[in-house]
Amino acid sequence: MKFLSAVLFPTAFAGMAFLSPVHAATVEVSYDLELAYHSEHGIRSNTATAIRDFVGMDILATYTDGTTEVWDWVYTNPYSIWEAGTDHISNDLTIDVINGRFAINAVKSLASLAFDLVGANAIWDVGDYVDSDPRNSPTTKVGHEFRVRSGNSDALEGEIRASYSDRVQIGDHLTGEDAFTHLLVDFTGLADGGFTGDMTWSSDTDSLAFAGDLAPVVPAVPLPAGGLLLLTGLGALGLKRRAGKSAAA
Repeated sequence: MKFLSAVLFPTAFAGMAFLSPVHAATVEVSYDLELAYHSEHGIRSNTATAIRDFVGMDILATYTDGTTEVWDWVYTNPYSIWEAGTDHISNDLTIDVINGRFAINAVKSLASLAFDLVGANAIWDVGDYVDSDPRNSPTTKVGHEFRVRSGNSDALEGEIRASYSDRVQIGDHLTGEDAFTHLLVDFTGLADGGFTGDMTWSSDTDSLAFAGDLAPVVPAVPLPAGGLLLLTGLGALGLKRRAGKSAAA
């Protein structure tokens, strides 16, 4: 399993006063580059993601007391394709998407949040690479990784860990390091061991050009050492038989 070296950076956005204030906590971002999916056609031409584009997304919340809660992102109005959100309202945690940013309000201490975009036919586009960079997957354009934007997180101390996994290969491009379907946000590194309160954060997402264009990649199963020896022995036996037939002729 191949991991990209973790990157540490403060959650402050200095010099941009309209964004969030300086945050005491840092964010550590990591990438598991093990290939999980293949997309033949890649991302649609309009890479902007609307709230309806997340329909099919799965969300798993784990609280610090060990309990969990699961949401599906669904259409919330049977008469409109523009209204979408979580499939139920929780007393412990609310999750919304506002202007492309995720907004959470945790009443109960939150250990982690996991987001899976496979069912939404979408990816997390985490690379701010130019098109000529081999790490940039075709059709993804420029993306960005997890960033805290606003909320009472400016008073936090410790570390938030954002981990991307289930990498997606687009077309025949083998070196892309920017497309993933799974994101885990871990709050247990914070001083309180979890998160409560309000937070707005962002991580660039792209929708696929065609629904169902994420095919699981089945890893090759290595042959056991004994199997290799057996094949070697069979090969040698075949050569010996052919040599014997040539001598008899």
